[in-house]
Amino acid sequence: MGRIEDRPRSIARGVALGTFVAMTPTVGIQMLLVTVINTLCRANVLAGLIMVYISNPLTMIPLYWLDYVLGALLCGKPLISYHVFAQRMSTVTAHVGRWEFWSATVELFKFGADLAWPTLLGGVCVGAACAVPAYFLTLGFLARRAAARRRSVGRSGS
Repeated sequence: MGRIEDRPRSIARGVALGTFVAMTPTVGIQMLLVTVINTLCRANVLAGLIMVYISNPLTMIPLYWLDYVLGALLCGKPLISYHVFAQRMSTVTAHVGRWEFWSATVELFKFGADLAWPTLLGGVCVGAACAVPAYFLTLGFLARRAAARRRSVGRSGS
């Protein structure tokens, strides 16, 4: 079974930062963002890149809808309907489905300030809210796995 070999805190940071970026409407540049941010923060890049796939063509519309609603509420902007939002986002997902990531990012920001800025603000908030538990859950999982491994080695070595 494949494993990410690194210090537990580095892996947990990588998972948390990857989760944060995955929750933001930065489709098309998420992998680049994770690589740069994780490198600067001494976090495991591979763990972060894996987490970016939370945001994919199947999850983007509901995820970004959540980002948009939260951001619009924080900005005090009136909400558009989910149907209108989904129609606009389908343009973005069409580009992603054709692997035109830069075009998808451009399409997202063509929505303008009425959609893009609240979605970005909401994405930062949702990302932060998901990144913190992701860090601690990953760290806890890795600690339990290491303890189980030590017990297993201790039993086989006796």
